[in-house]
Amino acid sequence: AYKSKILSETDNHYRRIRDEIRIRNRYPVRNGQPAGRVAFRDFVRYAIGIRDRNRDSHWHSQARLLMLDVIDYRFIGRVEKFPEDFKKVLSRLGLPEGSMILDPSEVVNPTARIYHAAVFDRKLADQVYRAFKEDFEAFGYDRDSWMFDFD
Repeated sequence: AYKSKILSETDNHYRRIRDEIRIRNRYPVRNGQPAGRVAFRDFVRYAIGIRDRNRDSHWHSQARLLMLDVIDYRFIGRVEKFPEDFKKVLSRLGLPEGSMILDPSEVVNPTARIYHAAVFDRKLADQVYRAFKEDFEAFGYDRDSWMFDFD
């Protein structure tokens, strides 16, 4: 959500949020234009400063959004394993692998690679963990996964 909605200046729907983050963090303005891109740290602090139910749907708690306490899912795929997991979905639906118009391994709407260790530090990672602890636990993500982003 950060890379496609906040870091990118092309999504005009999120201009108000980018501007609000810049104002809150006193970003400089030159010739009527706000300086640079919104920093990841500033976005995280903005997002976790909003109650989960009031956050933009792109940065809601996924466990709450998916209502894990109400719906017993048989399978939950992961974005980082999308092609592999989507093939499992097709198989469970009884559809042949080649039945999709789009190839699930084809990347659509790609964003620039940002290594987690370049934008996180322990303090920020702890803040994210506290805000999304339910997601970390529900989906089996390690609290320190940001330190092991090598590929």
